[in-house]
Amino acid sequence: LTVRKDPHSAGSEADIAAQTTVLSDIRNHMNTAVDAINQVEYVRAQVQSIMRTVPEGELRRAAAELEGRLTDAEMKLIELRVTGTGQDGVRFGAKLLQKFGYLANGIASSDYRPTDQHLEAAGVLRGRLEESLSEIGALVDKDVARFNDVLRRASAGQVVTRLP
Repeated sequence: LTVRKDPHSAGSEADIAAQTTVLSDIRNHMNTAVDAINQVEYVRAQVQSIMRTVPEGELRRAAAELEGRLTDAEMKLIELRVTGTGQDGVRFGAKLLQKFGYLANGIASSDYRPTDQHLEAAGVLRGRLEESLSEIGALVDKDVARFNDVLRRASAGQVVTRLP
C-alpha cells in the first residue's frame, strides 16, 4: 500500500508530517485528560455512594468536602454542567479537553505546517494539563487516602482510586 499526498494539496510532505506529529501529540494529551476524567469519575461515584448511605456526621461531611474538591479539579478538564440541549456552548466556557479538540480541528483543517500560534497554544494547553494532572494526583494520593483513613476508623469500606 502506498499512501500518496493529494495532488491538489499545496502543502509539502514535510508540512503534512509536521501537522501529523502535532495532531498525534494533541490526541495523546486528550487521551491523558480523558483517563484522568475517568479516574476522577470513578472515585467521585464511590464517594457519592458513601454520602447517600452514611448518616449525618463527620463521615458525610468529609465525603461531601472530598467530592467538592474532586468536582472542582475535574471541571478544569471538562464542563460537567453541559446538558446537550439548549445553548450550553454559550452559557459555559470551554474547558481544557474542549480547547484541545478545537485546536486539533484548526490544525487539521488544512495540509500546512502548524503555525507558531498553533504550537504556542498547544504548549500552553499541555502546561495546563500537567497542572491539572498534578492537582488530581495530589487529590487521589493525599485527600482520598485521608478519607480512606476516616472510612477505616468508621469500618465503612474504602474508596478504590484506580480503575479496574
